[in-house]
Amino acid sequence: PAGEVVPASALGEFRLAPELGGVTRYNGLHANFVKAYTREGALPIDVTGEMLARFDRIELPAGTRIEVGGAAEQDATANQNLVIFAPVIAVLMIASIVLAFRSVTLFCLLAVVGLLSAGLALLATWVIDFPISFNTILGTIGLVGVALNDSIVVLASIRGNPRAADGDLDAVAAEAMGCLRHVVSTTLTTIGGFVPLLVFVGGSFWPSLAVVLAGGVAGATLLAIGFVPPAYVILRRLGLVRPPERFHASPVGEVAP
Repeated sequence: PAGEVVPASALGEFRLAPELGGVTRYNGLHANFVKAYTREGALPIDVTGEMLARFDRIELPAGTRIEVGGAAEQDATANQNLVIFAPVIAVLMIASIVLAFRSVTLFCLLAVVGLLSAGLALLATWVIDFPISFNTILGTIGLVGVALNDSIVVLASIRGNPRAADGDLDAVAAEAMGCLRHVVSTTLTTIGGFVPLLVFVGGSFWPSLAVVLAGGVAGATLLAIGFVPPAYVILRRLGLVRPPERFHASPVGEVAP
């Protein structure tokens, strides 16, 4: 009841223990740490951005500065690690595609597809109204490799047909339509795997990653069917792409039937 007095001994055993005092330091400087936790449903990146905006309006004493830790610090560290390993991954991808098609021009075509797919992934993130975070960057990097699969399948089919490889428009269209069923089916199964992360999983980690991958894969399918075939025909007619050597029946460069 209100007003009832409870003796301290009823709460537990109390002991006085000496403890050495000290000055909290961070990187050799005197520091005061302020910690807080976000409420359920609030994204750390949104809370951090709002707090930094408020700090900008505060005039700090001379020699004082504010550093942000927590999720922002972890994102910065993860981004630095990505920058370190990204060149190695890029070199391996370039070497694999160039050796597979034996054409730098076709690699440039696939690179354009990768960039457009990344743009469509960011567009999907903007439409869903998700903030751009480390998960978005990580998903975009992982998406580039997945997004090229459909375009590689279509290009391989075109290059496998002598008439299509020589730039015949009807043959190229027929090969692209022949790949349509396989490309669409793999895209639907891939997007279907990310739907549970969007619908049934809360928080900010998995949904933001799933939106990037699902949106980018869907866009990559449209690019593989609607962009890659006509782009190949244009490059072939400009003489920037040659048919595979196995289709040359004579030194003149005629295409075998």
